[in-house]
Amino acid sequence: MPTWPPGSPPAPVVGVYQALNAQTENVISRSGSSVTGWLGRVAT
Repeated sequence: MPTWPPGSPPAPVVGVYQALNAQTENVISRSGSSVTGWLGRVAT
């Protein structure tokens, strides 16, 4: 995921970003895979 510069990105962008993060966390919690965990840490 891209990192946003200082300041507030548009609200729709924030919503999509948070939804993707939540989905990533769900996958990590289900799989418990070290690879997915690493990808999750990189993506956040």
